[in-house]
Amino acid sequence: MIPRTTSELQNLSSQTATVDGNIPIQHSRNLPYKLWVVIAKSLGIKLQESEKPIISTLFYVLTYLSFFGFSFTTLWFTVSDIISNYTKTTIIEGMIDIIYTLLWGALGLYARKLAFRLYSHAHFMKLIKLHSKTILKMNAAVLLFLLMTLFVIVNNVKGFHSFETVVCQTGFVLKVIWLI
Repeated sequence: MIPRTTSELQNLSSQTATVDGNIPIQHSRNLPYKLWVVIAKSLGIKLQESEKPIISTLFYVLTYLSFFGFSFTTLWFTVSDIISNYTKTTIIEGMIDIIYTLLWGALGLYARKLAFRLYSHAHFMKLIKLHSKTILKMNAAVLLFLLMTLFVIVNNVKGFHSFETVVCQTGFVLKVIWLI
């Protein structure tokens, strides 16, 4: 049965079907409407014609500000690292760092535009399903969040030596910060 309306789609997703009459299959449920409203507001998809995308404009400006801020600070640090007599960073290594930074920023800007194009498509909303997968009886999304948090903590502990005052005082960066 091909669903033709939203109610048919919801009925189809909540039914239990069988494959070859033997194996029961429970279809995943559709995206809840409240979650769709949050996604639409953050991406600037108009749910009504008179709606103004204030929240998405704020996110859009924050995205560009973070891109330019991250690029500027990376450029500033890399140039001061190359100029400094206390580090061994070469021009080639510095250029690679700057190029990586610009590529990551461009990827973030592109991802926002791609999300807007995907979620504003009429058929995409019907195809999104919520799957509740579990690993060792834990929700997979919670487990993924915990693993990513652990990765950030380990990365910060590993790079903690970079934030010591001895490292900052020998470089050019702290001198410029104190002048500001």
